[in-house]
Amino acid sequence: MWQKYCDKISRADFWVLFGKLSLEAADPTNSIKLDYQFGRQDKTVCELEVDRLPNPQYGVEMLEKVFVTQMGLTMEDAVTLLGAHTLGHTHIENSGYGLTTENEDFNPCGDDAQRANCLNAWVYNPHEFDNGFYYSLFVQLWDNKQPNGPDKNLW
Repeated sequence: MWQKYCDKISRADFWVLFGKLSLEAADPTNSIKLDYQFGRQDKTVCELEVDRLPNPQYGVEMLEKVFVTQMGLTMEDAVTLLGAHTLGHTHIENSGYGLTTENEDFNPCGDDAQRANCLNAWVYNPHEFDNGFYYSLFVQLWDNKQPNGPDKNLW
């Protein structure tokens, strides 16, 4: 996707711009308008390969390690970033989390009509930016299912 514009914008700027536009488009109230500034430089090497993103199996301690200690954010910032789970879907090949045809009997989406829309999503409406992810954390009944192996809980 970025290659089409690679002579006009860095990959880093492209993905931040893509995120900004996606968030604004997903806002059902049309009230989110984010500022944007060009100038990010692409990197070809990442010095921090391990624990670059928090491992959800380790809970709040891992969030604090990655977001607060390593990135210099506040815990409030870290919790805000988690809200991004309200958009989109997860893919097993990227994170190890998600459902496959081998475990179709595990259906967090409720009825079959909703399944196509929310399969491998954290919420029932993964195209709308709202508080659905946080709502599900507090209201939804969670069973410790492990359809992708013993080290990948799908609470």
